[in-house]
Amino acid sequence: RKQEKVHSAPRVLVREREYVSKLAVLGVAAIMGLALVVLMNYVELTLLSSETVKLQSQLAELETEHVHLTAQYQQMFDMAYTLRDAPDQALPMVVDDIKFRFSDFLSQKICDSLRILNQLYRRKAL
Repeated sequence: RKQEKVHSAPRVLVREREYVSKLAVLGVAAIMGLALVVLMNYVELTLLSSETVKLQSQLAELETEHVHLTAQYQQMFDMAYTLRDAPDQALPMVVDDIKFRFSDFLSQKICDSLRILNQLYRRKAL
């Protein structure tokens, strides 16, 4: 009878399983967390910077409008003194000029202001 050959598997040297230190895992997690916080703060800083630029442009527009409104107010104030000092025959012409200026400019500004105040009142901001 023939003898069967038994093949033995080659012996492979296996290294013992190494464990990762909990401190190393915590360190990597902390570094990733800090990187995420820095990234989020950078995004927030970018948003705030763009908002600041928008607000600065709005401020410049409002300052320009303030100068214009101050000039308009001065004209109306001067007109009131002119009306007070005007002779009786010039009163209809001066009153017509004041009506024109009011309806042309000030009435719209007053209505806009009252709308804003009404919205603030409704939102309980005032």
